[in-house]
Amino acid sequence: MTANQTTNTSQPDKQADLIADGFYRLPLDSGRLQMTMQLLQEHCTLSDQELVLSKQLKVKYYSYEQGIVTVLVKMPDRSKYRVQLKVSLDNLKLACRCGETHYRLCVHAYTVLYRTVWLHGHLDLGMYYWPQLDEDEKLQAKFLEVTTRNDRIYVEPRLRFGNLYRPGLGFKDADRIMLDEPVDGKPKLYSGGETVIGYCLAYSYRGYSTSHQPVLIPFMGLTGKSGEEITRFNRFVKADSDTREIELTEAQQTLGHISREQNALVSDLRILTIDQQRAKLPKIRKELFSLWQEAVPLLVKEQFVYSYNTHQNDQLGHLPQKTGMKWCGFSPVAPVLSFVLKTYPDHYALTQRVTANGRTLSLQHNPDFFMYDEEQKLYYLLASLQDDEVLAWMSEAGNKLTIFSEHFDDFKDSFLGQLKRCYPVVSYSAD
Repeated sequence: MTANQTTNTSQPDKQADLIADGFYRLPLDSGRLQMTMQLLQEHCTLSDQELVLSKQLKVKYYSYEQGIVTVLVKMPDRSKYRVQLKVSLDNLKLACRCGETHYRLCVHAYTVLYRTVWLHGHLDLGMYYWPQLDEDEKLQAKFLEVTTRNDRIYVEPRLRFGNLYRPGLGFKDADRIMLDEPVDGKPKLYSGGETVIGYCLAYSYRGYSTSHQPVLIPFMGLTGKSGEEITRFNRFVKADSDTREIELTEAQQTLGHISREQNALVSDLRILTIDQQRAKLPKIRKELFSLWQEAVPLLVKEQFVYSYNTHQNDQLGHLPQKTGMKWCGFSPVAPVLSFVLKTYPDHYALTQRVTANGRTLSLQHNPDFFMYDEEQKLYYLLASLQDDEVLAWMSEAGNKLTIFSEHFDDFKDSFLGQLKRCYPVVSYSAD
């Protein structure tokens, strides 16, 4: 059928019939289900006339049913064509009412892909790959949230299921974590109004453009009447010369050195482009974590220790704000990360648990590298950087991973096997 021929399909009919009748198969990189402009152009065989026509077409995403995405393409003469997409692990099947997708990528299917990639930079086809779920409407409705917009359809796991396992793909963004680390004196008395040195864990939460890595910042302050707390925060300490009012202990000198090293690492990040930051961040995080491992045993013995949430603003060069300084302590005990695999009739749920000193710690509102016990006002440095990466990844998934029952064997032989090498996993039935 040529570009001038028309077939009116203004009322979409049965979803599966176009794919079943024949389709164009567009190969994809296994495990990386993305449509890019480069890949699309490699399969474009349209004539110059058809390329001109494609600019005049209107595209509207219509529905997602049984794993098939249906898109309506409106021609200049108001006739409509229906294009369908179905994603497999290594290919994208495209079918169009015009019939040309039996042997090539037609102008209608090409336009659907081109417009989407042009608008969004790429098309994440992984959103449409849900094995077994696409065969059962009830399961799809239970596990998946489908949001239809004119320019794209979004298919994602419902929030209560977190990150949903898919054979061949595993969990979303699981390549960001590395599961390769298996399990293996009395305080000084101060008088009121005395100038002292204290230390704060300066942090911000992830997910903001101005977020920063946690660093140790010494500060000078003035004790209250009891001498047991600081009531006035004077300034942050940037160099040893800033502490001339007092004599530092050997441990405090070491903490000052650690602080300067950490802040130098974070400062180096600020002058880099986003791409440069992403490239250097893993190495810098490793160095920062190592410095925290040196600092925490010393901070345990310090009397004036605080946390300071900068609220995604670079306030570290300013005076300490009293309202932001929160008294806290550091524990010498490393928390233990473990997992719970819960069995339901049609799926499995994998969640994490962090314990320390016989207490289960909250998974909410923890800065990088640390777990915080709100009741005890105590910070626990995680046992490893791997723990931090795993917890951050789990947090992005709502602290829950979901595995469809039909996919459990694949999950057991891949992700679960790796996880059990590194962490305890307890299994039980929800019944």
